[in-house]
Formats: sequence, structure tokens, C-alpha cells
Amino acid sequence: MLELLLWYIASLNEAAEILLPCLHSFCMVCVAQEMEFRPQFNCPICKARIERPIEESWEVPDPPNPEEVVAYLSKLGRK
Repeated sequence: MLELLLWYIASLNEAAEILLPCLHSFCMVCVAQEMEFRPQFNCPICKARIERPIEESWEVPDPPNPEEVVAYLSKLGRK
């Protein structure tokens, strides 16, 4: 439970997140540190086994800032 809490807090503060094969997202640095010492670990939420290398993972992009959204919608409105 503590591991889950720490990973969650780190994901709030980190720009880079990773989406695991089980579809839970966490701080990319936390996952990399975990995989550095173990060839596999369990997802803190669903306990799915995650093995190295993580082939079916995705880096979660940063959300757009409000100015980007307004500019995009304005451009769509002009068409």
C-alpha cells in the first residue's frame, strides 16, 4: 500500500508517466528504478506481473495547456 501511495504522489509531481500493460499509469522514474533491481514486479494496483523489458507500455503525454486548446478550437471554428 505504501508503494502505491509513493508512486501515485510521484506521478503527480513528475511530467513523464508510463502506462503499464495492465493499463495503470505511474511515474516513469519510479518504474525504471523498480525494474533496475528486479526483472519483474507486480503492479501496485492490480498486482499484474510486469516483466522486463516492458514491451507493451506507453509514455503518457503531457496534457495540452489551456492556450493550446483554445487555439485549436478557434482554428476549427474558422473552417
